Order: sequence, then C-alpha cells, then structure tokens
Amino acid sequence: MKVTVFTGLGELSVEIIMQQFVSALRRATGDGVQVDICRPPRLGRHLLGKTRLSRVAFYFEIGLLYGLLARRKQGDVNHVIDNQYAHLVHFLDPWRTVVTSHGGTPGAFHRLLGSPYRIHLRFFDWAMRGLVKARYTFVVSAWSKRELLAEYPAAAERVLVMHPGVASYFRPPSVGERQAARRSLGVDDDTTILLHIGHSGPRKNVEVILKALDTLRHRLDRGLLFLHVGQEFTPAQE
Repeated sequence: MKVTVFTGLGELSVEIIMQQFVSALRRATGDGVQVDICRPPRLGRHLLGKTRLSRVAFYFEIGLLYGLLARRKQGDVNHVIDNQYAHLVHFLDPWRTVVTSHGGTPGAFHRLLGSPYRIHLRFFDWAMRGLVKARYTFVVSAWSKRELLAEYPAAAERVLVMHPGVASYFRPPSVGERQAARRSLGVDDDTTILLHIGHSGPRKNVEVILKALDTLRHRLDRGLLFLHVGQEFTPAQE
C-alpha cells in the first residue's frame, strides 16, 4: 500500500508534524507501507523573487500546479497534513483522502483579517470546500470541531478530534537541567517563569495573557519572568 503525504512550503510547525507523522507511520507498519512525501513546486516564485508577480506565481503554483502534481502522485491513501493546502482534495480522490486541520475557518478569518487579505481568503474558501469533501478530517481540539461544523454542518460524520501527540524528545527536565536553563537566562530559583510560544495574531488572544500577567504580578510573592517566543508583538500588544 502506498501512502502519499502532502506537505507545505517548509513552514517549521508543519514540517515537524509531517516528520513525526511519517516516522510513526513507518514504525507502525514496517515494510508493509510505502510512504511518499509530496511538496509544492516553487520554481516561479524562486525566479521572480519578492515582486508582485511572485504573488501571482504563488497562487498559480500552489493552487494549480501543486494540484496537478498531487493528482499524479496520489497513493492508495492520501494525507494532506495542513488544511491551508486542503484545495488539493479537489484534485485527489476524496474517498481515499484525509486532511489534518489545525484550526480556523473562512468565517473566522474573514472577521479577523478583512478586505486587505481578500485574495488569500478566497483561496482559503476554496481550500475549505476541498476539506469538507475529504473522507475524514482530523481536527486538533473539540473547539476546532465545533468551529468547523458551525460553518459546514453536513461534514459532521467525517470530522474526528485527534489531539496532537507529544514527541519523544519532550520530557520533564532533571533538576540539573532546570538549574542550567535558569542560569543561562540569568534567573534565580525564586522567580516564576511563564513561557508563551506562538504567533501574535488575533486567534492567539495574546491580550488576555498580557492582562493575566498584571494579575499574577500582584498575587505572586516572588518574581515573574514572561518569555514570548515567536512572532513579534503588535504595537497594541507592546
């Protein structure tokens, strides 16, 4: 049996998910399954650089050429690893295709992003219409399922909650590792560290975290260090 995994443009989070999924699949099936990884073409955007035409090339390559490539590369089972590429379902056999959705719907993004992103949102609309055609859609939380079915109730029987797994290299640190990490940050043992990883877009609700920090500062009888790793804060968040 051949499983074809359709991934994206090298986004770090998507690549990690894809690599972990492929490794787990190979461990579980041994030599019984052939796993192929398919990536979108990027020749036009590479040649055009950061010009207006590169945006046209993006939609041409991702929307059409990647779809045609997917049709040729599809396996006995197809797995689109990220819902922003779910338009590929239009080119694949939906009955043997599954999609992992990491959250977000056209309605939600239209409300958050508005007209400056109207072209991208139209593309996303098209992708989500592909997603609900797939045999199964895996979503990462019960909230994501409710959000998706609010806009696509007909897909209820084909949407399954599959919580993200934890890679083997994540484990509780030893006392020595904790102390070494604190020393590298210049933080003493009496300081509470709060870590936030992610981008700063509206869906992440960073503002609530920042408001909570003020409450924590007044309730804790010790120092507090807030570490944010990811996209820079917006001016309002700053």
